[in-house]
Amino acid sequence: MIRQNNVKFYQSNNYVDLSNEFEKVPTFEEVEKYLYKILDSGISFDTKTSGYKINIKQTKVKRGDNKPTNVVNKLTKKGNKNLNQSKIKRNNKYLKAIEKLINNSEKTELANENMKSSEKPHIKKYHNFDVNVRIAESIYQVRLQTEE
Repeated sequence: MIRQNNVKFYQSNNYVDLSNEFEKVPTFEEVEKYLYKILDSGISFDTKTSGYKINIKQTKVKRGDNKPTNVVNKLTKKGNKNLNQSKIKRNNKYLKAIEKLINNSEKTELANENMKSSEKPHIKKYHNFDVNVRIAESIYQVRLQTEE
């Protein structure tokens, strides 16, 4: 979830600045390669909230354009059919900088119980972590929703 914040966040310097993070917007291929690297090995990221880490478990991802269950394609181009070009570019920057975003995120809400336990029995609760991101003169809030 992405929301544009008002100017007071910009003045407080309470954000991650991605304005000059990349000389150019990362391509889908660069983002896919980065996400495959994370998913192939699995990794754990610290957050700003003490005692909370976000663990990305090692996952065997189906590769190829004809794999509708491919999580990487869902996060990059195939899952963004309803986004305009500028939002797709911003999304790719967020995905390429996922470690920086997670490291600077803070737990912001109480955990939400899994209301669809029959469909997803392995999930106990959902936790939300927010981080403010600056790109050029705009500040956005990125919400990372995690599963327990």
